[in-house]
Amino acid sequence: MHRKAARLTGGRRQMKDFASSPVPRFAIRVLDVILFPSSMESNLRIHHRLTCGLASVLGALLAVIAGAAPATVDFNRDIRPLLADHCYQCHGPDAAKRKAGLRLDQREGALAKLESGEVAIAPGNPDASKLLKLVATHDDDRMPPAKTGKRLGPDQIALLTRWIGEGAEWKPHWSYITPERPAVPA
Repeated sequence: MHRKAARLTGGRRQMKDFASSPVPRFAIRVLDVILFPSSMESNLRIHHRLTCGLASVLGALLAVIAGAAPATVDFNRDIRPLLADHCYQCHGPDAAKRKAGLRLDQREGALAKLESGEVAIAPGNPDASKLLKLVATHDDDRMPPAKTGKRLGPDQIALLTRWIGEGAEWKPHWSYITPERPAVPA
């Protein structure tokens, strides 16, 4: 049994509930389909869309509110793209273009002693990492050089610092890692 009354007013069909408050036309249509479906299939489809939409909006809001940051920095997800965009041009696999004898695309090269006697990346010790000093400086020695037009932002420098502080775990390219099935949620 339906507790609604329909009446025609000025050429428009208006639905009014028993409290006699007007409802916008689109809301009436949505409520009509959900509450009084012509077929069960359409009701389930709309219910599914509304539920998924609401869940995704709430998830996004919770992530923004909580400032959801991953628990640990992942080399392949967070660091490798940053190095590839800003560093590999001069410190990558091409030996002819490599500067200062520093190779950042391989762990051995990134952890090796530099010509100055320092190390570019000192796992677990951000203060001893020459790389962090050079990307954070505002002098002429900054990396990447000003002529490249690239600059690491504060959030990217913080990410590098966090990664080095966590031990600078290096992983091979994702395509060489054997996939692992995640644990089934309880």
